[in-house]
Amino acid sequence: MKITKRQLRRIIREEKRRLISEARQGSVYLEDVAVGKSYNLGYLDTAFTSKFNGWICDDQGPRMMWEDADSGNWEAYMYKGYMAVGSSANKLKIFGEAE
Repeated sequence: MKITKRQLRRIIREEKRRLISEARQGSVYLEDVAVGKSYNLGYLDTAFTSKFNGWICDDQGPRMMWEDADSGNWEAYMYKGYMAVGSSANKLKIFGEAE
């Protein structure tokens, strides 16, 4: 099945619009995260709640400092514009403020 350039452009526009709207639903932007508050986080098939302790910016680059009951203090690195956990660079998403 052949599609025209016009159809392809329309499909790309629709998919881009869909992806942007999905990304905004229920997520919190990094600049809106407040120190001392707890947030629901997740990556891949893992979900958890952690308290945000602030930013560190040094020779290793910007990092977000988090704390939770299970693993204690941990860091999320900025990797290609995303917040990532560990060396695997799993994209970490902030779903919203914890209750």
